[in-house]
This record gives sequence, C-alpha cells and structure tokens, in this order.
Amino acid sequence: MDILKNILEELPKVISDGCFEGANIVLYTDNSGFFNTGESQIKELVNKYKKRIELRADGKILETPEKTKEEIEKIVPEDAELTNIIFDAHRSIVIIEAKKPGLVIGKQGSILQEIKEKTLWTPQVQRSSSIPSKITENIRAVLYDNNNYRRKFLNDIGKKIYKDWSSEKKDEWIRLTFLGGGRQVGRSCILLQTPFSKILLDCGIDVASQGAEKFPYFDIPEFDISTIDAIILSHAHLDHSGLAPYLYKMGYRGPIYMTPPTRDIASLLALDFIGVAYKQAAAPIFKSEDIKEVPTEESEETFLTENLEAVKKDLKEKKGSEKKESSKKSKKPEKQTLTEAQFKKKISELASQDLTSEKIGESLRRQGIHPAEHLKQGQSISSILKENNSYIDPDLKNVNEKFERVKVHFGTHKQDQRAKREVARLQSQVRNIKLYKKLI
Repeated sequence: MDILKNILEELPKVISDGCFEGANIVLYTDNSGFFNTGESQIKELVNKYKKRIELRADGKILETPEKTKEEIEKIVPEDAELTNIIFDAHRSIVIIEAKKPGLVIGKQGSILQEIKEKTLWTPQVQRSSSIPSKITENIRAVLYDNNNYRRKFLNDIGKKIYKDWSSEKKDEWIRLTFLGGGRQVGRSCILLQTPFSKILLDCGIDVASQGAEKFPYFDIPEFDISTIDAIILSHAHLDHSGLAPYLYKMGYRGPIYMTPPTRDIASLLALDFIGVAYKQAAAPIFKSEDIKEVPTEESEETFLTENLEAVKKDLKEKKGSEKKESSKKSKKPEKQTLTEAQFKKKISELASQDLTSEKIGESLRRQGIHPAEHLKQGQSISSILKENNSYIDPDLKNVNEKFERVKVHFGTHKQDQRAKREVARLQSQVRNIKLYKKLI
C-alpha cells in the first residue's frame, strides 16, 4: 500500500508535490489559501494514519528571501536579539536564530504563525550560542548546503521506511542483541532487529581498554554492515558515539539520528579522538575524511555533511593564537648540540636529582637538547643510565625501600600471611617496572 498516494487522494487538487523526510511526510501546495487554511484537514490525516504530516508552501508562491528577512525583523521584538536568518529554499523553511527563542515563538506560537501567513515560509527557531563560536556556526551553516541532495536523501530514507507499509496491525517480534555495553561501562552498542529492519542503538568505544576490548562485537552472525538501515545515537560521549565514523569507513552509507547538541558535540569529539591518537603516536582507526562522510539526521530530520575543513581551520586559528600568547610569556630555548661526553654528563647531573628516564628526556628538551639527535642506534637514556652503576631508578628505589621493610617484617613473622602477600605484590611491581623501562 502506497501511503503517500492514499494521502494525496484524500486532499483537494492543490498539492503540487509530496515526499518523505525520513519518517515524516511533507506536502507542498502552490495554493496560498489552502496553505493558510488547510491545517484542519492535515490534522485529520495525522489522526487517521498516525504519522507526522507537514504542509509547506511550494517555492513558486514563497516571498523572496530579502522581503521575508525584512518582515521577520519587523514582526519579531527587538528583545529576542536575532543573530541570524538562514533560508533552506529547497524545503521552504526559514531558520531564525535568536538569543531568546521564546520571544520569537510568541504566546502559543502567535509570532511564528504571523511570519508563516505573511511570507508563506515555514519558520523554525534555533537558540544562538551563548558564547560566540565559529566552530558551532560552521557546523550549523553547513546543514543548509547541498539542500537539494539532502531532500533527495531524506526522501529515499522515507521510501525504505514505508516500503510494504500497511495500516493493519501486525503481530511481530523484536530482537535486541548487545554488541557492547552489557554489564560494563563503555563501547555501548545494541543491535535492534525486526522482520523488516536492523538498527544500531549507539556505537561507542571503551577508551579505557586495549585491543579488541575497546570495540563492540561485530564478528557475530547477526551483524552485517550492508543490512543496517539506520543508527540512533543517544548522546555524544565517545562510549556511545565514538565508533560511528568507522562504520562509514567500512562502507555504511545510511542515516544517523541524533539531536542537534549531540550532532555538534559528537563532531568535535570525533576530531579530538583523532588528535589524541596522534599525540600518543598511534594510528587513529578513522580519519577526518571518514567523519566528513557521515550524514546525520536530527530529530527534526535534517541532513548534515560535516564541513570539517572550516571546523579544523577554526581550531588551528585558536591553537595559533594560544601559541602566540604562550610565546610572549616564554621564548623557545635555542637548540643545543653536545658532544657525547657532554651529553652523558648532562644526563648524570639530572639523574642525581632522582629523575626518571622520562623526566630526564623532558628536561633535556626544555633546555633545547634533543635526545634523539644525540643517541646512537639502539641507545636510549635508560641504557646510558645503566652504565652508571651508582644510579638507582627512582620508581624502583621507592618500591625497593618498602620491599626491604616488608622483608624484615616477614623474617620476624614467618606465619604472617598478610606480609607474605605484600612481598609477592611488591616483587610483581618491581618486575613490571623493569619490564616497562625495558620496553621504552
């Protein structure tokens, strides 16, 4: 049964077009009289089909953006503090950004209704950022790029949703499979299956784990990325959204549903996740190009192709200004090149201050001495320190002192099980520290 065809048959011949926006049904009319008075008929259809149906004006009868902007500025009170007006012409929507959105809406939506009647545009209100942010502005502005493509994308999603639709009630099953997040915090991911669809509820990463334990279980028979119809993100934390860009890297091209704040924050966290990986000298599992591929659907069914270049540019500008500020306070030390004897002497001096090999390396770099340029192949700061028999690693020194105290206690209390366990724990700690030092 074609739900869109059935709806159009029940309305007067004033509907110029009808399409889907995700699960919503949108009707366009080129009759201004019906646009302003047809609300009651639309409500009847909503009650009958139990679906969200929206009536919008066809582009042919819309007021021009210039005149509409003037009209909005006249109608909306100055106290609302308008900051931006954006036109989504392909969907006949005007987005009004203001610091006080309640004053734009008006009592029982009276101001929005007035804007709608005078301009025939469908107004949507959005709160402006309390703190001006180019990043947020870029993310929001790109929502309205490629408008025609977005409309086509949402219509295709709607066709999938309403394929084989029937008004008859069905007795069917739903299966939930926990791919992650069961009895643990992290890598939240639930596969929801019905006879007609497969949906992922969240797709996160366990940032505290290592290896395969970081990611949801995708190696199960029920999971096939080519059969996933949609992803729903509950919120932006990495343990719920962190792996979503990776799915696009692996070939997923369906929608993601989320709220506008989740969309903005998840985009920034995904970029930050990549940055942290590079700082840890690790290859990130996805790149910014994969985030750019992510099309998202908000709760209002809007489509986003992330304008990451603008976001990254803004981040670089902010980092650049921070670096300039910090450079004013402290100048970068001049680069020093030492002989082998001078380099080893410098290390010995720092070692006498009870510094670990890592701290010695940091201290050298702060003085403009780059260890990598002074160390021979296969050599490290740790190996140079080992040549000095008097040097005791501070980490091992602290453990060894406690170890000796417990050994004395264990010698006088041979039956003391608590002391015995403490000795075993300290022996293990010494081994782990030695192994760690060897690895680095």
